[in-house]
Amino acid sequence: MPHYCVHGFRTAECASCRICSHGFVTSRCAQCNAPRRVQSARFARASASGLLTETPEPITYSGFEIFYVPQVSGWRFRANADAPPSALSYRSVFLARKAIDAGETPKPAKQARSTSH
Repeated sequence: MPHYCVHGFRTAECASCRICSHGFVTSRCAQCNAPRRVQSARFARASASGLLTETPEPITYSGFEIFYVPQVSGWRFRANADAPPSALSYRSVFLARKAIDAGETPKPAKQARSTSH
């Protein structure tokens, strides 16, 4: 059963209440709140060393599957595992659920056109 914070979100999804990998509340962690260029350098080192190989687990919501796509650094949704994913990506699971609630349908992403004749 998910735990909800005082803000009404799941604790793991609340920017104010979630616990970072350093064991602190994210908003109070000095390493997580470092300037962006420092975070980017850490991310580059971690991804180069192979530490960032995990992707978050897909989530089922209202008959849709919400899943993380590392190539776009965002969340997409689809009706089932065989259906095409949504063209838009969302910064968080919360925004993807909001799009589903708003009635957006997953339209397939546009494929690059071949330029050869």
